[in-house]
Amino acid sequence: MKSIKFFAMAAIAALALSSCSKEINSNNPADGKSKVVVLKVVQATGETRAEADATGAATIALGTGHVFFTDANGVITRKVAIVTTTPGDDEVSLTSISNTSTGATILNVPSNTTKCYILSKAASVDVSGVVVGDNISELTAKTVALADMVDATNNTVVNVPLFGEGTVTAESETLLKTTVPVGALGARLQLTSFKGGGDIKSYKIEGIFVNNFFATMPISKTLAAANAVDYASDYQQYVAGYNGYTSLVDYDADGLGQAGNTSLDRVPVNTPDYDNPVWAYNIFPTEGVPTGDQADVFPMIVVKLKDVVWNNNGNEETLPNPQFVTVKGMKQGGNPLTKIEARHVYTYSTIAFERKAVTDIPDVSSIDAEVKVELLEWIPEAVEPEM
Repeated sequence: MKSIKFFAMAAIAALALSSCSKEINSNNPADGKSKVVVLKVVQATGETRAEADATGAATIALGTGHVFFTDANGVITRKVAIVTTTPGDDEVSLTSISNTSTGATILNVPSNTTKCYILSKAASVDVSGVVVGDNISELTAKTVALADMVDATNNTVVNVPLFGEGTVTAESETLLKTTVPVGALGARLQLTSFKGGGDIKSYKIEGIFVNNFFATMPISKTLAAANAVDYASDYQQYVAGYNGYTSLVDYDADGLGQAGNTSLDRVPVNTPDYDNPVWAYNIFPTEGVPTGDQADVFPMIVVKLKDVVWNNNGNEETLPNPQFVTVKGMKQGGNPLTKIEARHVYTYSTIAFERKAVTDIPDVSSIDAEVKVELLEWIPEAVEPEM
């Protein structure tokens, strides 16, 4: 019998091989060959959804899901579920594959297997119909939704679906080996602070909205620009509830955040006591959009303001409610970013604005923001707001 020593990596973190203890048999026909699958993962912790703690280079954690093996033509040769209960046939325990010293053994994987795929933390993706004999494209065509990336109380990376693929190679006549980089399918935006400057005297932030986004994405990450949700200058859409896209909005009619170093600074309310409080939003990457269309689907931040007072040639004037500031682009080191990539965290530097950037309709005047971009293991990136 052949065996596969199987490794999973949380993003770019290389994982070590260890011994195996749990044998998983299959009722599916096989050719008598088998593989040993050893997964090493580090469990992550969660925080509250919006005014959360900043995510940096944090290790992601494997969850329930499935392991698929395929041949050179992409035909599925073996399918194993990752479960939290006592495993049966064609199942493996999450505890076993997450154990850094024992791992798990999977038998009856045909020797013509050349690839291995893992899908994890995608509970809403129905893979029951993706079976041995199907092409792996049946899996990668399945879609994940924004709701898969966050729950009602959590907007950290802990719930973002994970996916990866690796090549199976022969280590000996009886042993095959694969290393699978498992990475997050989503990306993350983090906002640290706002600052009114120049002729702005006072203001409140009524809402923060992510616009120009994808509500769903296939596991393959292939996207068409025409499917992006873009409310553009339709100011009536930027309200509490945000048409059901609640994970992409923070809203408080009385004003979001609290004063920072000055009365013109706004920062997230630091409750509970986070080390680096942020407004945070998990989104789908745009890297799978055709290159020529990526600029059209770059996400923007729409900030809804109220009670804006400015200095109009020496006279204080209050603008009618609402007003908007639109952050339409990102810069890293002064260079514009052209796409959002999976497994990256984009942390905006302070979004500073003056009266000329404040408009009564969103997406009329815009600014760029400087961002810090990092990799998740996740991948955190810092960006400059552009208006």
